[in-house]
This record gives sequence, C-alpha cells and structure tokens, in this order.
Amino acid sequence: MSATEQSLLLGVATGAANGGDPQGAARLVRRELLEPVDGALRFQAPLVARWFQRKSAEMNALDASHENSA
Repeated sequence: MSATEQSLLLGVATGAANGGDPQGAARLVRRELLEPVDGALRFQAPLVARWFQRKSAEMNALDASHENSA
C-alpha cells in the first residue's frame, strides 16, 4: 500500500479526506477497503475504520509529545 493510500485511509477514518488522489481512492475501492456512499468514501468494515482512527490518534499523540519536548 502506498503512502498516498495510507494517507487517504487515515483521512477517511478521521473525516478529513480531501479526495486528492482519485486513482488511489479507486484502488482502495477495488480492494474493498472503501466504498462510495452519497458522494463520499467510507470504510466497508467498521473494524478497519476503528483501527485507522486509533492509529491516527496515536500518531497525533506522538506528534504532540515531540512538540512538547522540543
């Protein structure tokens, strides 16, 4: 999975997806990770969505701790 696809998945999980890579989004739909619903993308499996939400929160906490220690 490319970094762009990972970024798109994190964006969908956090509600911040900008749809900047239509080809990447199409690949994720073909892989059945995402599905188009009412003009937006969402995860097909809620468990996968929760995993990406948790990963995003962990990354944000790590970024914040690095900023505080600088």
